[in-house]
Amino acid sequence: GQGTEKEVPVAGLTFEDDAMARMEALYRSRELTLRRKEMLAALALREGERVLDVGSGPGFFAETMAEIIGPTGSVFGVDVSAPFVDRAIARRRHDWVSYAVGDATALPEPDAGRDVVTCVQVIEYVPDVAAVGRDIARVLRPAGRGLINVADWGGLIWHSDDPERMDRVCRAWDAHSAHPRLPRALAPILRQAGLRVDDVLVHQFAGLHWGPDRHPTHLAEFFRAYARDSGAVSAAEADAWHDEQAKLAAEGRHFFSLPSFSFLVSRPD
Repeated sequence: GQGTEKEVPVAGLTFEDDAMARMEALYRSRELTLRRKEMLAALALREGERVLDVGSGPGFFAETMAEIIGPTGSVFGVDVSAPFVDRAIARRRHDWVSYAVGDATALPEPDAGRDVVTCVQVIEYVPDVAAVGRDIARVLRPAGRGLINVADWGGLIWHSDDPERMDRVCRAWDAHSAHPRLPRALAPILRQAGLRVDDVLVHQFAGLHWGPDRHPTHLAEFFRAYARDSGAVSAAEADAWHDEQAKLAAEGRHFFSLPSFSFLVSRPD
């Protein structure tokens, strides 16, 4: 989910059934599945902990965390998108998981009520990043901890035989996020919001493959739709860009790389 003050279309699309299906395919990709495992290892969740997942989307991460903390704990997922919340509720497998529509800058949570807060690729879509940081600090108990994951779209490498067209499409995509290069400036913002920044981890999506279980395959659909619908490039150019990626893959020449960063934070005692 986006976790924004208002529902911002992803890749120029509203959360209708086709876009929701594409988003869920993206969440299920090998690369995002691996990132969830890496984030879980960094969080070191313990049985009985109370977790808040900000921007919980279709609930994949929340459900996985629930399996670790068990019925003596709880996971509460908050997302700005009502359709995403509905999907998460429909697939809920554990009684100790709940979901609600909510704003990342005004979380529907009491002060100091959570042991752990997670926020995965959400904060870069919110104009007021500091407000999200302050609310995460507010809902964490003293010595509570969190993980805030952010992509850096400026670090994207995507091979093309037409680098100028690739540059136009990537520059168009930058506008889909309020802060496309946020990781570079995030640590001091979080500190000023009242959080301690303990560490930062990099998750590097890099690969040569193209297929239904791969992150760039689904991401390319969103790139094409956003570039076309925003008017930054023509529909024909957006389609040609997308078709080239499939062609490069068929020729064994596809290459894609994108970094995201997990900031490990805690609330001072």
